[in-house]
Amino acid sequence: MLQFIQSDPRRRLVAAYRETGVSRTAKCETPELKQALQACLETQSILLVVNFKKLLTHAPSLTLISMFLRHRDPRAPFEPDIRCCDMPIVTRENFDSIIHLEVQKRKVHREKILTGLSSPTAKKSGNPNAAKLISSVNWPKINNAILFAIHLQPIIDQFEQKGFSQRRILNCLNSSNITAPEGGKWVLSQLQKVIERIKLNQITIQLHDKISAYENEYFSSDEMAQALNSAGIRPIKGTLWTSALVYKMRERKQQLNDILALTEFLKKAKPIFIAHATGNLSPSDLLPALERASIDLPERLLELIS
Repeated sequence: MLQFIQSDPRRRLVAAYRETGVSRTAKCETPELKQALQACLETQSILLVVNFKKLLTHAPSLTLISMFLRHRDPRAPFEPDIRCCDMPIVTRENFDSIIHLEVQKRKVHREKILTGLSSPTAKKSGNPNAAKLISSVNWPKINNAILFAIHLQPIIDQFEQKGFSQRRILNCLNSSNITAPEGGKWVLSQLQKVIERIKLNQITIQLHDKISAYENEYFSSDEMAQALNSAGIRPIKGTLWTSALVYKMRERKQQLNDILALTEFLKKAKPIFIAHATGNLSPSDLLPALERASIDLPERLLELIS
């Protein structure tokens, strides 16, 4: 927010409002947002939203903002506008289009999952095809959660080295304006999930080569658990490794490998993607351009687009 205001010396903060009633199921009329919109009209100011992604799940808020952006007063030549700190692409001109796109993305996401869950191959114990489908649909979200934990790890490590309890760490994060994974204030359950991800990342990296060696010898998860216990290696939690803990670590190992492969691919392909984004390369020429540059798509990306 400060960065946006300070980027132009003519800008100043007229008023600040904090809406606490917005949630996915909230039916309230968001009184703070109403006041902010009214203040923008009265002072002819831009609406600056700090956490727009949270509003994307709340239809009443989106309707209010859309009405605000369409507001016209013949007595005052003022065109309402909007800027969003977490989504700089949003403007008055494209607001409705972006909302429509987000709604469609959520709809497609939901339909893909429901299609997997309703597959005729489902068994009484659950549908294995659905689990695979849900994993592919949620792949970007899972990667973001893993990367968030990696970036936050040094901060959490400092707090833990000082002997801080989880509740004290929670208070420190909130008072330092470090937002939770999906924006907004931290709650204890979010912090505990991130700490669990950090621990899983750490032990997976630590045991990466050992697990790879076991996999090369075609060890099952049960056999790996026995081998790790025999070696006296401390598990993620509890006192002994189980096949479930090993499976979770093997899954994280693959996820970390996917992230590294995708990062390397994006670094190599960046010039080609820039040419595509600037209109110098058509969508149909994108894959041939990657082939000419001898840049292979990561296996996980191939699975997702196939």
